[in-house]
Amino acid sequence: MALEGEKKETHVLMVAFSAQGHINPMLRLGKRLVSKGLQVALATNEVAQSNSFTRTVTGVHLEFFSDGLSLDYNREANLDYDMESIGKFGPIDLSALIQRHCKKFSCIINNPFVSWVSDVAAKHEIPCAMLWIQPCTLYAIYYRFYNCLNSFPTSENPQMNVELPGLPSLCTEDLPSFILPSSSVSSFPKMLYELFQDMKKLKWGLGNSFQELETDVIETMDEIHPIWPVGPLVPSSLLGKEDATDEGIDLFKSEDTCIEWLNHQKPSSVIYISFGSLLMESPKEKESIATALTRSGHPFLWVVKPSDSKSEESEGTMPLKNGMGDQGLIVKWSPQTQVLAHPSLACFLSNCGWNSLSESITAGVPIIAYPQRTDQPTNA
Repeated sequence: MALEGEKKETHVLMVAFSAQGHINPMLRLGKRLVSKGLQVALATNEVAQSNSFTRTVTGVHLEFFSDGLSLDYNREANLDYDMESIGKFGPIDLSALIQRHCKKFSCIINNPFVSWVSDVAAKHEIPCAMLWIQPCTLYAIYYRFYNCLNSFPTSENPQMNVELPGLPSLCTEDLPSFILPSSSVSSFPKMLYELFQDMKKLKWGLGNSFQELETDVIETMDEIHPIWPVGPLVPSSLLGKEDATDEGIDLFKSEDTCIEWLNHQKPSSVIYISFGSLLMESPKEKESIATALTRSGHPFLWVVKPSDSKSEESEGTMPLKNGMGDQGLIVKWSPQTQVLAHPSLACFLSNCGWNSLSESITAGVPIIAYPQRTDQPTNA
């Protein structure tokens, strides 16, 4: 019982998979909860701790748990094994973290790539919510697919059109790659199946979207399993607020030359190219993009992540060696929020990951869609 005059504190634990596109929406939701007077902690697998995280970000306290892998293990190279390991070791370490916490959590909020968190929450008798980090449209598609509510492509009929309430007719190329019979990834479909087959474990479903963007599809889920949009969970600066502390976390160091270079370009002239923190373009794709940029004649800002298998020099300068001269700037990572808000930007060549797309929609930047996998084809 709180003493007279003592303010009762509400503690919330958020749990996210350690990827930039997973952590940042959680942090932004966490900051909104902090602004309402709640005490918020964000837990993620400890590999994130090696990226110079501080213990508190925008008022959100950071915690770390083990995924059972060494810090130098290449998680991107074998996502199936990574997901299997975090599903085995994460619940043990997270449960210990909850027991160590000095106050009982009133709620746990997880994202879908750590769906086992709902079992940990139930063990400790704590209500659990899920922050869906993709559009509500994907939430509806997955729910209907994994609960067999509608017809979807099969091995016998791989090219069928899919008709779903609240959505236009979708062909195979419009659907998320995980539900297609051609998908070669096993861990994510298994995780999504378990999540959407057992939604009763979750007290609330929250969406990183906004009502006006997806009204029809959100309303179709009201009588099935509602999702409440709480976004867009983008940096405050894109929403016209002067809060510079809410830029999220960059798992890679941005190059300071980007904005200075953009300042010297004409308004609405620059093509921006970036494919997010997880995917890497093949040498053939880079060559094709370089050729197209050269032919366009437009200045460009291109994010080219260095590969683990090649030297950073060869990866970063390869397109320049194809005769691109001083037409553009190639960097290993960019301050994307500032780039999208810059007046010199003309368009964004993107793989249509949901965070990038949400930021682009909010900033009013036209997209050239180059989707590759997961939710990206549907987002596009």
